[in-house]
Amino acid sequence: MVEGSSDLKMYARFADPSVSITIAHSKEMVLEVVKLMRDKRNEDKVLGIVDSDLDLVLGKKRDPPVFATDLRDMEMMAISSPAFDSVMIEYGLRNKIDSFQKRRGPLAQAVVDACYAVGLLMRISHDRALSLSFKDLDFGTFVDPYNLTVDVRKMVREVIRCSRSPRVSEKELVREITETAVTPEGRWLYARGHDAVEVMLLALQGGLGSPSAQHIGPAAIGSGLRMSYERSFFERTRLYEDSEKWAESRGMPLWIARNPLPSGRPPSP
Repeated sequence: MVEGSSDLKMYARFADPSVSITIAHSKEMVLEVVKLMRDKRNEDKVLGIVDSDLDLVLGKKRDPPVFATDLRDMEMMAISSPAFDSVMIEYGLRNKIDSFQKRRGPLAQAVVDACYAVGLLMRISHDRALSLSFKDLDFGTFVDPYNLTVDVRKMVREVIRCSRSPRVSEKELVREITETAVTPEGRWLYARGHDAVEVMLLALQGGLGSPSAQHIGPAAIGSGLRMSYERSFFERTRLYEDSEKWAESRGMPLWIARNPLPSGRPPSP
């Protein structure tokens, strides 16, 4: 059981042909269905894969047969891998990317730095029960597409606008965000894949991209990340290791067996 169609597309690339993948359409439904199959039907060969979301920063863990992504979601797992570089090279200009990285450091970290504050505000909203909405944010209103710097005040204002919640203190939220120290490594736990994709697109269309980048949208970036995410990257994740051990303990195939393709030249037609 997985949450959505993009999860199905990703995990289907690595799943054993005997495995059936079903979309539950939400994290809550994945948890509910897996619990039902285990507790009510005594089915021990059904597992769920869910996004970690804020679980990682809240210290919440999932127990088998539910397994969570290493970062907030599947897209962030791909962005943390060489798949990110493949997508940026596909749609970007290498000389401009190199110039950016000489100024700012690794581009992937700059992308995370540009969107992690949204995730931090999500945690603040969760902890304080503010019920802020983070859907349909316009990252162009608070992220500089050339330097990928963030105006925190404008970000908070955009979230409040989308939330239609004028009773929330903009000044107080800005202060809480700016006073919360998060290391560059820790920012990866806050960043959402959807937000990072929006920042990648801003960067490509704001100076790092080739002419073709002006005609793509977030869906193209997401698709590129999935297609560039190789099995070898997936095998390095905790998600793969834990779910594979669980499946092996039940004598069931889960992920494609490690059988390398034959080496050498392809056969003549």
